[in-house]
Amino acid sequence: MASIKIRYKLGCIYLLLCILLASCDDKDKVECKEVHDGDIVYICTGRYSKKYHSTDKCPGLSKCKASIIETPIEEARTNYKPCRYCIIQ
Repeated sequence: MASIKIRYKLGCIYLLLCILLASCDDKDKVECKEVHDGDIVYICTGRYSKKYHSTDKCPGLSKCKASIIETPIEEARTNYKPCRYCIIQ
């Protein structure tokens, strides 16, 4: 009887961990995209911003204290580098 309870508890713990890990993975996923001339990208207007992003949901923009704006890729390339999280090079 005791071994059944132990297996049950371990099974519940394992299931809980799987659920937690799966939900974290889904939340942190960012769809990486190639950007081409004519595409719109996102930049943070903050003083120390250095990257452009393919999506406004990128984790690289999560610490932006200023506003996030859309801009054509051609303009972004002049002053910014591609984000390592969301841009395929």
